Amino acid sequence: MKLKLEYLTKIKEKVTSLHHEGLGVNEIQQTIFPNKYPIMSFSRGEWDSKHIVSSIIEEL
Repeated sequence: MKLKLEYLTKIKEKVTSLHHEGLGVNEIQQTIFPNKYPIMSFSRGEWDSKHIVSSIIEEL
């Protein structure tokens, strides 16, 4: 659990930094999560990393 928390904290820091640089959700997503996994298509976007990025930005 500690490793997961550290990972998510680093993701939040990266998203925040890129957002302050003026990047949008899609640009941040492509920078941090460049790979597209099949689960994204099968879940009809519910498992899309865009949700992580947008939820962090909404907190700011």
